[in-house]
Amino acid sequence: MHSMSHRFPTMAGLRILVLATAATALKEAPTFSVPTVLSNDMILAAAPRQAMLWGTGSPGATVTATISGGRTGTFTTTTLADGTWLIALSPVQPTLTPSTVALTSSLDGDDVGTVQLLRVLFGDILICGGQSNMQFSLNLAFNGSAEIAAAGKYSKNLRLLTVDRVQSTSPRPNATLSQPWTISSPSAVNDNKSFGIFSAECYISGRMLLDLRPDVPIGLVSSCWSGSMIQPWMSPTALGMCPNAKAVGTGVPFSQSQMYNAMIHPLLNLAPAGVLWHQGEENSGNPVEYHCFFTAMINDWRAQFKMPTLPFVFVQLQPCGIPPAQRYAQAAALVLPNVAMAVAVDLQDAGPAHIAPCPGFNQTPACGNPNGMCHTRWKQDVASRLVAAAARLIFNSTQLAPVENTIPPLSPSIGDFVGMAAKDYRTYEVVFSADNVDPRLPSIGVGGTRECSLCCNPPSFAIEYTSDAPGEHWQALGTTPDKHGVPFTYNPRTGQMTFIVVVQPPWRPSKFRHAWSDAPQCILFASGEAGAMPFAPFNVTIPANHTM
Repeated sequence: MHSMSHRFPTMAGLRILVLATAATALKEAPTFSVPTVLSNDMILAAAPRQAMLWGTGSPGATVTATISGGRTGTFTTTTLADGTWLIALSPVQPTLTPSTVALTSSLDGDDVGTVQLLRVLFGDILICGGQSNMQFSLNLAFNGSAEIAAAGKYSKNLRLLTVDRVQSTSPRPNATLSQPWTISSPSAVNDNKSFGIFSAECYISGRMLLDLRPDVPIGLVSSCWSGSMIQPWMSPTALGMCPNAKAVGTGVPFSQSQMYNAMIHPLLNLAPAGVLWHQGEENSGNPVEYHCFFTAMINDWRAQFKMPTLPFVFVQLQPCGIPPAQRYAQAAALVLPNVAMAVAVDLQDAGPAHIAPCPGFNQTPACGNPNGMCHTRWKQDVASRLVAAAARLIFNSTQLAPVENTIPPLSPSIGDFVGMAAKDYRTYEVVFSADNVDPRLPSIGVGGTRECSLCCNPPSFAIEYTSDAPGEHWQALGTTPDKHGVPFTYNPRTGQMTFIVVVQPPWRPSKFRHAWSDAPQCILFASGEAGAMPFAPFNVTIPANHTM
């Protein structure tokens, strides 16, 4: 008779086998979780956008989101075979009353995970991207100390999140954060570091939007990297839209798509209300290439966010040793719908010559710029111009009507060619319309830019023109009356600008350009009770068959 002990495990062996099997199953089971951008104190998108909740868990598990507090509701979904889940909420009206979002995952009747998000507000999310001028922190800006001190006043309706500077060769589901969602406070906007914890332009823009519309909370996401070219912010799809894409920037090895993968892709489900963008200095060596890149990136981001009309507002570059064609390349994106531009050509900030930089983080115009003229410290002006466009794109008509006269005015721009008439054998009146002229700025004339040295004194100029003679010999339009008349006039009734130019016969005027240099001293401004706004640079051609 053979012993059977070797055919059946002992009770002790059974216990070990069961425990080992359970441990293996526990180890292999996907953890129920949400990404880093979903956390306490966050902003979830409010109507008309749909807020989304997403994460990972056990395939086949039922995920339930229960919202209580300021807003209420229950929503469910099933975790997919790849372990991911997503819940799209019904559009929720904005509220200043915090909500709790309880997320549970259950499989075969058993709870397999719980996540709770506390003090959540529903409102508008803005993503702020670009290079050093967007990364530039409040403690380096003019009036930055006052902005920092007042940040706590927005604790009820402003939340901030900072994406860390990380690269990846493939799209990441999770963002690495240097600051998770945080209630606005002095410490949330200032860590006493240069180019520190949060963007000055992003914060001031959000704060100004709240001043206009305080009952809609705002969540600001700062995702930017000093010195970056545009290519790392573009997905492979966007790069494929442009030939001859270059892979490398300066300073660090910025590779194609690596910032998009690590710093934008994890944000795609946030359903932002808009994007604020300040970048282009690093690409100024090839404006023609940037023309394609910038438009392709905007179109692709809209496709990736699944928001085909996502508002996109960008800063047209400040003086920074760049060719004027780079500003033209940026402005080419204005052909896209819901794209707007904040002009900064007048915000020169080299600081007074031979004057030492301001000590520490106390910046004033009386001392030099410690970060160089590329990094304008006039961040309140930049933000105001971003808000002028963003508010008009993001606010609905009901929200816009009561604040229309308090929203900062937009920069005017050159309009259509109206006509040209000869005053004598070599003197011509050339007429263009003026577009986007705010009724609060009824006067248009020339003025000196910020920190100009020549300002509008000779040989400075605001407008140049050339004739159809061979060689394009540009001449400056005068800034004061001469024997030919007043060189420039504006008629607010007709909205037309008239230029008087003199050319040698038999040639005629053929082209006009404005602020066509890196750091112009004298440019066109529209002015009035709401202050003064610079005209955008332009370079326009008079049609061959022109009549008046």
